[in-house]
Amino acid sequence: FLGTGRTEDSDGRDTVLAYDDYLRDRAPEKRNFILTHNEADVLGLLKLLPLLSYRDFFHRPPQVTRAQANYYDAYDGIRQQELLIYFHPATPLPKPILGSREGCLLKADGNEGLVKVPLYEEEMKYFYADYRNYWYFPAEDEAVHKSIAVYADKTHRVPATAETCYTRKKSSFLPMWSAFCTPFFRRSYDDPALFFELTPERKKDRALFVRYAQYVCGHILK
Repeated sequence: FLGTGRTEDSDGRDTVLAYDDYLRDRAPEKRNFILTHNEADVLGLLKLLPLLSYRDFFHRPPQVTRAQANYYDAYDGIRQQELLIYFHPATPLPKPILGSREGCLLKADGNEGLVKVPLYEEEMKYFYADYRNYWYFPAEDEAVHKSIAVYADKTHRVPATAETCYTRKKSSFLPMWSAFCTPFFRRSYDDPALFFELTPERKKDRALFVRYAQYVCGHILK
């Protein structure tokens, strides 16, 4: 995988057998065979150290250099938006990483990395957990806490259910697959997909993009 250039490829079991024979006859060719194999093992182990950079890739935060939105035309001709996060891995990678999952893309090689994530500009819903304390207003298509809704006309409200206890918001959203960031939004109550809002404040939060880049990489390569 790393292309270390090792040419000695004798089996370790053969080396053990050769050593047993060497103890009996002390033949120089068997001694040289054993030492050559052991030398290749030691040097080969040192050349495998760059593999540790992949452990760093998952456990040490990257250095994000730039995060920006980008528009592109999908295969169906519909214009889409994505977030590009450019970064330097914590340790340079000896061989490239390439992966994709659920519309996200990861490319990393050497000291350069890129994460692409779909960016959605649409209306989504935030669902309140304690729906028994809310009234739902069908005309406005949103739920209001009882402490405020008590002043509204009773004919315009109905008790909220888990499915109708939400408020709607149109904004920019990024996907997540666990509670990475709160509050989280959904398209509908039964939709398992989760999103968090990319607010103007978060667009300036470099630490957030560092955590999100690491989070997306882990999701893609899980």
